[in-house]
Amino acid sequence: MKKIIAGLLLVSGLSVFAGQSFAANHESDLVGIPSFGFVQETAALTLDGDIRVDLFNNTNYRDMIRVGAYGGEIMISPDTGNAAHGLGYKLSINSNIAVYGMLFLDNDQSFTNITAGASYTTNTGTYILNGNVELFSQSDTGGGPGGGPSETFIDLRGSAFYRLANESIKGSLYLGGEIDMEFSPNSDTDVYIGVRWIPKRTVILDLGVFESLGGPNTSTVGTPVFFRLNIGF
Repeated sequence: MKKIIAGLLLVSGLSVFAGQSFAANHESDLVGIPSFGFVQETAALTLDGDIRVDLFNNTNYRDMIRVGAYGGEIMISPDTGNAAHGLGYKLSINSNIAVYGMLFLDNDQSFTNITAGASYTTNTGTYILNGNVELFSQSDTGGGPGGGPSETFIDLRGSAFYRLANESIKGSLYLGGEIDMEFSPNSDTDVYIGVRWIPKRTVILDLGVFESLGGPNTSTVGTPVFFRLNIGF
């Protein structure tokens, strides 16, 4: 069952890269689409002058403070551990493509990590499709317990969000599925399925109903298995 779900999500996620003709026939409009999925970056940007904060986040993705400024998005990660004190920037290449980079510093453990990535997002009105490739380089120059060995991780991620028509619910409600494939140094595949509710522009609520982590080979069904509350100012 996991392989079937992963295969379907992979096709949906990667289809954004192969569909130039698809994109040409469906004018891209990323207004109102968040700049992040459950565990990946999209090509959308936080609006200029806006600030978005993860008030609570137990997904397998870094906590973020996002500021729309300087024609793009400033990305701040207050995480601890291997993703400590991160600062980065996301830049829009065109209406469907964005690139980003982040630098992570930890003076206590004396290590420096960097990440760089690119995202492609398209919106058909009913579906939001996204592809995200990311390289993360982790170094532990100090040898402390917080850093770990020096490694470079390469991840390919895809997602599909389907807008649910429900007039009784305020705002926008989406059913989303995401896949995260790590190619190096491991060969792991993670799958996430959940619901995203945007009752108004300043509030995003993610509730996961299924999570399958390839590393420990575990699958979890729950209400929720992951949760994020993101607030905008």
